[in-house]
Amino acid sequence: MQAIKRRPLQNDEDLLAITNLINACNEVDKLDDGVDLHNNSFIDHWNFHPVTVEMLKHWLQESSYRRDLDLVAVTADNTFVAQCYCHINPESNVRTKRNEGNVGILGVRRGFRKIGLG
Repeated sequence: MQAIKRRPLQNDEDLLAITNLINACNEVDKLDDGVDLHNNSFIDHWNFHPVTVEMLKHWLQESSYRRDLDLVAVTADNTFVAQCYCHINPESNVRTKRNEGNVGILGVRRGFRKIGLG
């Protein structure tokens, strides 16, 4: 198993570094990595169906998709190991007079589970 460096956020510079990493992970040329991560995160689930690049592209083009809500954990050798895709439904928040969001997908690749990434 590859080492993952963990440390608490200390200041705004830490948050900026994480934001830059997350945005880099969502670039179009990383779609294959995202599909590989998703499929390897959920392969052990009952009724698993592999996701394709075309399916991921479709999801990323939905009007409610917000890249800034995605989190992806990446090892030093750029292996995608964990994902958390969240969403906010503005219409629902207006209707319910709340400010809520939801975790849509939360997954961790085999070999990186049970170390706190989820």
